[in-house]
Amino acid sequence: MKNAISMKNHEFKKVYKRSKSIANNLLILYTLDDNLNGINKLGVCCSKTVGNSIVRHRSCRLMREAYHHLEDRIKLNNYIILIARPGMKSVKEMDVRKALYHLLKKSNLLINDINSCRVAIKNREKDW
Repeated sequence: MKNAISMKNHEFKKVYKRSKSIANNLLILYTLDDNLNGINKLGVCCSKTVGNSIVRHRSCRLMREAYHHLEDRIKLNNYIILIARPGMKSVKEMDVRKALYHLLKKSNLLINDINSCRVAIKNREKDW
């Protein structure tokens, strides 16, 4: 299920100003809890320090894929910004998933209880 919507420029600015950030060697995660009517808004960034345009595009694609892989386990009503760090040049998709999982767990955005996870999936299916 895809419950993430891309963010607009003014939303990026709002999240940068009012959110908290957590980082590891591959990613920086900015999160802001807000009332978004049961959806998450996802923003993905790559600066030129990551590499040339091909590397940056691949990094953004890997971050989006990792998010969509973990999407059913993420709490709703959040702005989420993922920023690639220079270490993203030569990583595999599984490494990005692990890094994102680590950051989401640190920021308490993962649904811990299996029953809560099932309820969240059923609610998303109803909306779909």
